[in-house]
Amino acid sequence: MKKLATRSQPEPVRFAIGLAAIGAILVILSGCSTQPTLHSYDAVSRAMHAVRVADSDGAASGAPSEYQLAADRLASSRSAYDDNRFEDARRLAEQAHIHARIAVSRSRTMATYARISALDRNRLASNNSGGRP
Repeated sequence: MKKLATRSQPEPVRFAIGLAAIGAILVILSGCSTQPTLHSYDAVSRAMHAVRVADSDGAASGAPSEYQLAADRLASSRSAYDDNRFEDARRLAEQAHIHARIAVSRSRTMATYARISALDRNRLASNNSGGRP
């Protein structure tokens, strides 16, 4: 009969190698979490652009609460990015981007309603004065 193959390294050595491998993996993973990712940088850039577009589109006056939410989330996102909290920065930037787009939509909707109301008033005024001297 054949003998079973014995382990080539004693148990304490294998344990130390395993522990070192786990330690190396943890060091690598912790290093990754403090590095800015392209995704978080991209999200902050997109949010900044969306808030600028909302501002230039008049959302600050046309949809002030939505615009303010977008601006506040963007400021929080930039602060988180500066503090190396990149996942928080990404999440807040995505929220800022969404709020900015909502602000633009609501602002444009309100402007459209105002134009429709003005057209209705003009139509009513012309109908009322149409047959009278």
